[in-house]
Amino acid sequence: MSKRIDREFKHGMNVYLLESDSFLALVLALIGEAGRQHYLKSIEEGMVMMNLPFESKRDWAKLLEEV
Repeated sequence: MSKRIDREFKHGMNVYLLESDSFLALVLALIGEAGRQHYLKSIEEGMVMMNLPFESKRDWAKLLEEV
C-alpha cells in the first residue's frame, strides 16, 4: 500500500488511509437522519439490482440490527 501512496503522491495526489468502519461512522453522523435513510435505501436498491440471493439480504439485515 505504501508503494501505491508514494506513486500517487509523485503524481500530485494525496492519499489518506482510514479504517472503513471509522470513516463510515463519521460520514453517517455528518449526513444526518435523512442521509442515513437515503444511504440504506440505496443499499437495498443495489442489492435488488444485483439480484443478490436471500442469504446476502439476510446477512445485511443482521448487520443493521447490530448497529
